[in-house]
Amino acid sequence: MIPWLHVAVAVLAGITLGAAVLTVTLRNLYHCALSLALCLIGVAGLYVVLSAEFIAAAQVLIYVGAVTVLIIFAVMMTERITGVRGEAASQQRGMAFLAAAALAACLISIVQATAWPTVLAQTSSDPSSTTLTLGRELLTTYLIPFEVASVVLLAALVGAVVLAKEDAPREGS
Repeated sequence: MIPWLHVAVAVLAGITLGAAVLTVTLRNLYHCALSLALCLIGVAGLYVVLSAEFIAAAQVLIYVGAVTVLIIFAVMMTERITGVRGEAASQQRGMAFLAAAALAACLISIVQATAWPTVLAQTSSDPSSTTLTLGRELLTTYLIPFEVASVVLLAALVGAVVLAKEDAPREGS
């Protein structure tokens, strides 16, 4: 790997991990949502370094754009309906830290036990071949997970609309 790629991966991983920690530790829900957006941008940057430009663009458009805006919209509408400013406080920080440490230990042991290939396969630099392969895989091998993700996003959209709808008084009541 080219040395500047090592630096780029290290910087992007630091941004992603730092933003992820901020996402789960900040108390203000708006700040949590913005930290989540930064984390997702870091992941998109990692996709660019891995030569998956289409996935990076989809990451920015779908997750950073749509999902983060949907989360902020839901927070704003919930505050408007309930009149209570949301705080991301939890009484279970100790248990969450233990669960995160156990998961980290498990993942580290798996990464260390895996025999990683040392030679990268030559990939085509033509983005259209990557997009074609990705489209073929999404509509054949990964069709069910792709459809489940679309149903989850649709449910989130319907939930946001329900939260945003005002209970207007009906005529005649």
